[in-house]
Amino acid sequence: MAITERQRLQRQRSIGGSDIATLLGHNNRTQYDLWLEKKHGVTTFDGNDATEFGDVVEAGIADWAAGKLGVKIRKNVYRRVKGMPFHANLDALVMDAPEAVEVKTSSYRVEEDWGEPNTDEVPHKVICQCQWQMHVADLDAVHVAAGLMPAFGSQRLRLYKVNRHDDLIHTLTTVGEHWWNKYIIGDQVPNDLPSTEAIKRIQRAPNLTREIDRELLAELIQAKADARDANALVKDLTKALHACLYDPDRNEFAEAGTVNGEPLVTYYEYHRKAETKPRGAGVYRRLMLPKSL
Repeated sequence: MAITERQRLQRQRSIGGSDIATLLGHNNRTQYDLWLEKKHGVTTFDGNDATEFGDVVEAGIADWAAGKLGVKIRKNVYRRVKGMPFHANLDALVMDAPEAVEVKTSSYRVEEDWGEPNTDEVPHKVICQCQWQMHVADLDAVHVAAGLMPAFGSQRLRLYKVNRHDDLIHTLTTVGEHWWNKYIIGDQVPNDLPSTEAIKRIQRAPNLTREIDRELLAELIQAKADARDANALVKDLTKALHACLYDPDRNEFAEAGTVNGEPLVTYYEYHRKAETKPRGAGVYRRLMLPKSL
């Protein structure tokens, strides 16, 4: 669910459930990006269409879960561990029971990551998040209400239950505390790399210079030159392939190309609608190649 600006600032000062999943390698986010956020206040993700969709529908899914469970809930609850840099944003706290509801919407790898309803067969990052919430808010269980949207098939509402696992919680809190002390309180920097989006948002200090590795710079310059050469070669080879599609006997260009009689290249027609790209509406063709021979 959407959080307030106050909650965002609170998140910056401690480790939350999605953060701990990052530290265990169960999120696409890098530890360097997380360090930038906690140490330097660099926000590397403002949301996208998927998160906006989630913000709109998650409150309704939480109400659906409460109805299924026969409980009353309080939405958007913030909890923090006193004296420790640990926090949790609960989508909904169950009233009169040490439980919470975590809402997820997903269209990615639904079949692989999400198991049978009424089990704890949810993605690893969700397991981490739920266990973290149980530690921070002193809960016994978290119900995961999932709105699943497979690539092919109808939307599904599923309810899962993750029970408290104290051994796993001990591992998570140990990792979280160690990381915080090393990188946020201490002066260490994570060994992985920042994302491209993070690099765009880092504030640079005026008049500050740093000596850099000459070999690293030379390697980057060479890689960019190689990329330019490769891009130019791809363009030239593509033009040559198009020339091969010309049939002089018929004085026409073929729509497909074969190798030893096997069709491997197609140049198919597609239509772009005006509402998709107003200035680019029309009929186009796209070259389709095999990944390998």
